[in-house]
Amino acid sequence: PVTPPLQFTTRPGTSAATSIIVRWSPPLRTNQNGIITAYNIIYWLTTSNVVTNNITVNVGNVTQYTIYNLSPSSNYSIQVAAATSVGLGPYHTSIIHLTYPAVAPNVIQSPQSITTTAGTDITLECRASGDPVPTVEWLNNDLAIAPVYDIVASSGYGKVVIANSNSRDNGTYQCRFTNVKASALSAIANVYVTDGNNAGFCLGEIISNMRWPKTYHGNTASSPCPQSIKGNATRSCTLDTNGNPIWGEIDTTNCKSSTYTMVSALQLVGIQSNLFNLQNKQGWQFDKKASEIQISLPKAAIQNGKFSKAVVVSYKTLDQIIPNTPANTSDINPSGNTINTNSKLISISFYPSISGNMSHPIRIVFENSKVLDNKNTTIENRCTFWQPMFSQCGWDSYGCTTGSESNSTHTVCYCNHTTTFTIVTRNKLVQSLQIEIITYICCGIAIFAIALTILIYILCWKHIKSIINIININIFLCLLMVNILVISGLTKNDSKSLCTAISVVLHFVNMAAFSWLLRHARCMYAIFCKNKPIPGSAVGHFVLACLLPAIIAILVAIIQTARFGFDQYLDQYACWLSTTPPVVVTFIIPLIIFALVTLIFNIIAMRKSNSLPRATYDANDFDIHLMKKYLDKSFVLSMTVVISEICFVAFIPTRNIALQYIFAIINLLQALYILFSYGFKNEEIQKACQSSKMNRNNGGLHDSGQNKGKSQNMELSTKPQTNPDSGIYQ
Repeated sequence: PVTPPLQFTTRPGTSAATSIIVRWSPPLRTNQNGIITAYNIIYWLTTSNVVTNNITVNVGNVTQYTIYNLSPSSNYSIQVAAATSVGLGPYHTSIIHLTYPAVAPNVIQSPQSITTTAGTDITLECRASGDPVPTVEWLNNDLAIAPVYDIVASSGYGKVVIANSNSRDNGTYQCRFTNVKASALSAIANVYVTDGNNAGFCLGEIISNMRWPKTYHGNTASSPCPQSIKGNATRSCTLDTNGNPIWGEIDTTNCKSSTYTMVSALQLVGIQSNLFNLQNKQGWQFDKKASEIQISLPKAAIQNGKFSKAVVVSYKTLDQIIPNTPANTSDINPSGNTINTNSKLISISFYPSISGNMSHPIRIVFENSKVLDNKNTTIENRCTFWQPMFSQCGWDSYGCTTGSESNSTHTVCYCNHTTTFTIVTRNKLVQSLQIEIITYICCGIAIFAIALTILIYILCWKHIKSIINIININIFLCLLMVNILVISGLTKNDSKSLCTAISVVLHFVNMAAFSWLLRHARCMYAIFCKNKPIPGSAVGHFVLACLLPAIIAILVAIIQTARFGFDQYLDQYACWLSTTPPVVVTFIIPLIIFALVTLIFNIIAMRKSNSLPRATYDANDFDIHLMKKYLDKSFVLSMTVVISEICFVAFIPTRNIALQYIFAIINLLQALYILFSYGFKNEEIQKACQSSKMNRNNGGLHDSGQNKGKSQNMELSTKPQTNPDSGIYQ
């Protein structure tokens, strides 16, 4: 605009001593040179013709504005100018405005005295005028009122609400009004609360800036945390040794304070206090958004360590100057490449301090300074602490692990000690178990042999369908999966999620193999020792054999990775269960139990079968003879599986080549035994082939009486026949 606004005037504001209302009209349209977008007001205290301490305000596209927080009885020079998108036009000639003199507070309304019974809500009000409008301060017994009541203290008006009053609230209450001119006190209000029922109660009281209501013994009272601290504190009312009600210790676990602004203003560190005590019920949490860090400590760690205070310091710039070097004893970067900090630094201390490590790790969530690509395969974040010892000074990771919930933007750390922590990036170190050539050859042949056996069973299934053979096929499938995963998935530890999935499946199929062997032994025991047919249906056997291994494998993976991360679940060198910590015991213990119970059932069934008369096994007793063969085969197969699993569990953490060779050879012999004993040399398979050949020679007649009878004998899920001499189900 080429001209200033028009009709520029001023007048006193609502508070004439401290405010001025400024009004104007836009410049003539012909002088605007565009669309008016805003106005600037400039004003200053006029002590002479010199402009000092001028204040400029951009007020937007309005034509009236009130200037506040001025001094009484003072001259102010005021100017206004219009602005378009191009720029600011000329200012109007100054108007000098004299503010009114201040007026001392004048009490209009005082709080009223009251006598009432306990439990009643009490409201006290006061009001005063003045210019400027006076502030209000409530006094209780001539002292500033405790911030435990619902207090309103706005300009010229005050209110106190005493909810659920008790005898502790007795006393005098009054308001003090203050402005730049003077102060004035309201009349005193006397509050008297009567309570005739105090037997068995802890009386209400105000302590630690918290107001505790009258509470019957055996109950827990709740009180808002002190002012500026969020949450509620609790306190129990109990009986002392004399049977008198007594308040217990205040539990401030859920009280959380604000950042100390004075220290934060230094731009070097941010501090947040969070009160807790020995009662801790919910654990402790620190959440400082400004420092991109969250901290939590389980309640068990607080109780075991008997912590009463925590000090957390988050450094805002220290990560930019601290050396990016690993400690001399650190395994963070054995390759010698450069490491870099990738988060803010934070120091954590608990008091009283403890020697050694904490019983439960502290959980720290860092925001990554540099986001890592989810598809990144060369760089990884590691949780570290500063090792302050002179001979080892640098970053170390001992006692700290990276949580599985970490992602590209945040890294979760679990550490069992306290010091200064951060995240560092390093080149990924992928140490894989070396699978020997002989293992590939042996397991590859084993895969072919077991798969061929399964194929034979499938081709002959019409003639050999039975519960026992269902169990056999599932044993073969489990062993087949073990061999496949050993040579194709055991070393895929470059991806933690994929490696975990492989470990879970390996954990499951290894246990499932033993579980199916146990089902086989249980069936043999029922036939030879209980004179009963094979118990259960095919679905029932599936559930019993697979459910427990699946539950164990999945729960172990979920619990371990959720609490401590992938590194505490997986072996250091392979996609298998860790030995440090000993997660592998969740496989070893069920393995021992399954193997021992299987062995017991097999031995008892074999002793019983060997004690039967020889005549029981003539050519006409095909089913019993077949079951005896399966019993012997199952015993041999169980022993080979046990030896194989022992070698498997041993060679992974030790990386012992001899054990790996033994495992590979045992697996090969085991697979060949399955192929020839259960496949080529299986009498049931041979008879099925002979039956198929005979049917082809007879023109495809499959339902002759002889074949039908044999088929019924071989169908073990049907109703069995009984040999009256032996009492064994055929």
